[in-house]
Amino acid sequence: MTVFTQTWNAAFEALPADGNNISEGAQRIRNHRKAVRERLEVDHSWAGDQYDGEHKQITLKEQGALPSTPAAGTGIVTPLARGDGTGLFLLDTNAMVGELDGGFATLTDAAHDLDSDYGAAVPRFLVITPTGTERQIDLPSAAVRAGRVITLVNLSTTIKVNLLSSAGGLIGKYLNGHLTVVALQDAPTAAAHWLTINHTGGAAPSFSATKTGSQQVSTADPTKIEVNNEIFDTNLDFDPVTNYRWLPTIPGKYLVTAFSNTANLSAFAEIELWKGGVRYATLGLQYNDFGGGSLIVESDGTNYFEFYLDSAADSAYQITGGIYSGSFLHT
Repeated sequence: MTVFTQTWNAAFEALPADGNNISEGAQRIRNHRKAVRERLEVDHSWAGDQYDGEHKQITLKEQGALPSTPAAGTGIVTPLARGDGTGLFLLDTNAMVGELDGGFATLTDAAHDLDSDYGAAVPRFLVITPTGTERQIDLPSAAVRAGRVITLVNLSTTIKVNLLSSAGGLIGKYLNGHLTVVALQDAPTAAAHWLTINHTGGAAPSFSATKTGSQQVSTADPTKIEVNNEIFDTNLDFDPVTNYRWLPTIPGKYLVTAFSNTANLSAFAEIELWKGGVRYATLGLQYNDFGGGSLIVESDGTNYFEFYLDSAADSAYQITGGIYSGSFLHT
C-alpha cells in the first residue's frame, strides 16, 4: 500500500477556501501537483525523460464481489479474493467469468460446494487431504464458461473424495490421485456437462487379484468365484473378503480379464462376468485347465463386477485358482 503526503478527500479538494489569503495560492498549487504525481507514480514512469507517463505496471485493488455486468461491447478485468490470495478475472457482457491466472487453493478437510465457497473465483487447481471420512466436493456452475478447466487432487491414500456436478451427478470417487475436468458448456450442472480429460492414481482405478485355495462347487447353477487374494487395488474398489467384487467408482471404460483353474469337471464351464448382480458376458471356456478371456466394459461409477463359473452339466467340481484384473482405459 502506497502512503501519500496528502489524503485526497473532500476537505483536500476544498482548498483553498474562498476566504483564504491569495498568498497561499502558490503553495496550494504545488501541493496539488505533488498529490497528482504521487498517485500517478504508483503505476507510471515519472523520471523526467521520454518515458514519462508510460505504464510500469497495472495495480488493481482486490474486490469482495464481482462488479455489475459491463455494458455491451465492453469487458471488465477485476481481482477477486480466493483461497490462495487474489485471482484475476474477466467479466463479459453475458455475466460469464473467466480466470486469467490459473489459481491454486488447499481445501480444508470438509465437504465443499465450490460455488458457495468461491463464487466466481474458483481456483483451477485444488488440493484436499481428507481424514476419517469421505468428503463430497461439488463443482461450480453459476460463473463457469465452456472450456473452464478444474483439477482436484486428493492426497489421502485411504479416504476418497466424492466429486459431483452441481446437480449431484457423479464425476468420480477416488483417492491418492487427481482428476481434471473441462466444462463442455456455460453454467454446467449435470455430470454430462463436464468432460474428464486427465486421471492419475486412484482416479484411474485398477486392480489385480488371484484365487487361492480350493473352492468346492456343489451345484449346476452359476457359482461366484471367491477371488480372495488381492495383489493391488489403486482405489480401494475391490473386495477380496466378503463379496469378492470390484466396484470402480470412476465412470468410464475398463478392460476386465479373468482366467480360472478347475479340477474334476466333467464338461466345459463358462467363465462369466456379472455386472450389477446380473450375468453380463462370457469371458471364456475352460475344462480342468487354465482358461478365460478379456472384455472391455463400461461403468457408470456405481456398477460392480463379479466373476462366475457356470457348468450346467456338472454339480461337483473344484475351483482351484485363477487370476483376475480390471484396468481403467478412458472415460
